[in-house]
Amino acid sequence: MSSITDLKRAAISVIAAEGYANATTRAIADAAGIKKATVYHYIQSKESLLFAIIEDFQATGENIIEVVGGSGGTASERLQLLIRLHVGAMVADPLMSMVLARELQSLEGDFRERAMRRRDLYQNFIVEVIREGQHQAQFRQCIDAKIFAIGILSVMNTLHEWYDPAGDLKPEDVATTLCDNFIHGLVDH
Repeated sequence: MSSITDLKRAAISVIAAEGYANATTRAIADAAGIKKATVYHYIQSKESLLFAIIEDFQATGENIIEVVGGSGGTASERLQLLIRLHVGAMVADPLMSMVLARELQSLEGDFRERAMRRRDLYQNFIVEVIREGQHQAQFRQCIDAKIFAIGILSVMNTLHEWYDPAGDLKPEDVATTLCDNFIHGLVDH
């Protein structure tokens, strides 16, 4: 092992397979090909390692906000871009997305608070895009933007459970279907 990145990859594999509660520092060290004591050269605790993994993936979400926020276009176009980028990120690293979806609640104290703040920032960005679409009469007024945003995120954040990259659908097909369905649900007919 040559870096914290290698340790994180090993931890992602172990946590995805065993769950955070059952993943031991020894199992993570074994997966990384290092001694258990060496793990602590890179991290302070197993929880700090989980936080670092989640933080890395949440940085991807912040990059998505930056790209979508700077893209211009209508609310509908920006929401579709967000969905496409989010699906791409989830499919690109299914083990990491699984760890994020399943283990965020395993964090405690300051780690949990910081991760939840970043999660809320992303969710609130989606809410604001939907509200902007409502304000511009692109989306129906009767839609609760927060509930709709949570629904979008719930579907996308569980791709690791139902999407099969070896199946017939390509990631772009999934993103297009989700865009079509979510946008259809927001517009007047």
